[in-house]
Amino acid sequence: MITLQLGGASTRVSRTCNNNNNNKSNTAVHNNTGGRDDHHSQPAALMVFLTVEMETGSCCLSPPPGSFSSRLPETGIDADAMSLVKRLGKLAFHLVKISVVLAFVFVVLTGRNNKSEAEEEISGAKNWNNLNNNVVQGLTGQEMADYLQWSNSSSCRLANDFGGVMMLFGIDGQKAVCLDTEVRPIKGKCLVYSFGVNNEWSFEDAMDQYGCDVYAFDPSMNKSDHDRGDKIHFFRYGLGGRNILRREKTEPAVWRLLPLANFYRTMELRHGHGRIIDYLKIDIEKDEWEALPQILQSGMMDRVRQLGVEIHLPSNGSVAEFRRLIGIVRSLENYGMIRFDSKLNPFSEQWMEPLNLDSYSAYELAWYNGRLRRNRSFYYD
Repeated sequence: MITLQLGGASTRVSRTCNNNNNNKSNTAVHNNTGGRDDHHSQPAALMVFLTVEMETGSCCLSPPPGSFSSRLPETGIDADAMSLVKRLGKLAFHLVKISVVLAFVFVVLTGRNNKSEAEEEISGAKNWNNLNNNVVQGLTGQEMADYLQWSNSSSCRLANDFGGVMMLFGIDGQKAVCLDTEVRPIKGKCLVYSFGVNNEWSFEDAMDQYGCDVYAFDPSMNKSDHDRGDKIHFFRYGLGGRNILRREKTEPAVWRLLPLANFYRTMELRHGHGRIIDYLKIDIEKDEWEALPQILQSGMMDRVRQLGVEIHLPSNGSVAEFRRLIGIVRSLENYGMIRFDSKLNPFSEQWMEPLNLDSYSAYELAWYNGRLRRNRSFYYD
């Protein structure tokens, strides 16, 4: 269909051709002047507007006498001009198709970019998986707080809290455990080391009920070594970065602190040689900053499938010291520990002078060891 507009009026010529080239055709002429035939008042100049609805066929445009073609000489349009109009029409049709496709691609790509930007803004505007030591040294106080609050929860499909006691402002003492097939503790066969009990046994009791052997350690409870039950065994020693004796100002007794490797060598006599520690809990009031680097350096992290740590930050000090502590946390992830949970300790909110903001000094973080993930077929062999 081709529409020719002369001045302010337009005429649409539609022609239907059959496909057997028998020279039979139907031509309809429509004038949009409201029924008035005022073509004699049109200027000589011709404005051509094309609406292309083309079908393949062998017939050509040849209106019968007395139709619109009888007026073409008056406007100076000949057969060559009509051929040019048809070619321009085809070109315009293809340009429109290309424009539609490009517009669709633009909309799709723009929508994806907007979505990713929105998700990045919600998640803290940073991909913490790419954090390296050089970047750590340039983190601001707010960025350090954001990094500690990053849960990376999508890395574990099924994470449950074990233990915890309801307090005035929330739950305290719980530890997140990933129960995904590849890393979960196997009931009846799992091994738990728990450092830092403080007479609050909810986590240890929950792991006992789950079906794990639990070895608990705490030098601050003023209790001798004993068995809390068939599967919970308590020892009056503490976790540290080296083998030392330490006297606390508030405690009359001297504390014995040992590296994890020392504990493991001794406990092997009880729980068996070479076993993987399915869950290592550490809540030792700032001694984690010496214990964690030593666990990595000694190679003991190779025997830890999941790790839950409550980290404790100083409320004063330098920004450089904070960055050093953040670097220790990041070193776990650089090794291959995959974070799957982060919770604020609701009782630790305070003004953090080094960060220059009101934040929290304690965080419950949990990881699983990416190097110790089981093959999913493990459960089906």
